[in-house]
Amino acid sequence: DDGSKLYAGGPFTTMGGVGRPGVAEVLPTTGAVTSFAPTDGGVVITMDVNPSGRLFFGTSSNRTWAYDPADGGVPEYRVRTSGDVQAILATDEEVYIGGHFSGLPEVHLERQHIASFLPQDGQATSWNPGLNGAYGVWAFELTRTTLSPDAVPALSVGGDFTVVAGLARRGYARFIF
Repeated sequence: DDGSKLYAGGPFTTMGGVGRPGVAEVLPTTGAVTSFAPTDGGVVITMDVNPSGRLFFGTSSNRTWAYDPADGGVPEYRVRTSGDVQAILATDEEVYIGGHFSGLPEVHLERQHIASFLPQDGQATSWNPGLNGAYGVWAFELTRTTLSPDAVPALSVGGDFTVVAGLARRGYARFIF
């Protein structure tokens, strides 16, 4: 948020002549690659950084990785899904993921296209609104309304779905926590 760091993700294995498995930190002023050298990654589809500076990114290998770039290149943990994660929104309280998946297989939880976990350790939360559709969630955003500009932001979700939590919601849903 302060503009001091910029992260790039995609289908690359090197950036600026140095090995980077699908994700790199670069200086926003020069584009030079920093010393952050992740040991694990892959083809990055989506990424976000929470306010505390933890970097989360989803790869085409059905993994969502958590790194603290200031602590080095070893991942803090990873969360495995049964399909691609196409959207991430990371807060200090919760990390929301959405995509083309039906569950979190390592913890034996069904989560149709949307799930969340704790940013500290990757533990899945009980939040499970359930969505239908073929391709799932494509976007998250924290939003406020003009009627309540000082209220806690709601989670807005967009994607390929028509039902959320048993209610008709064509391509858009908003969760107020």
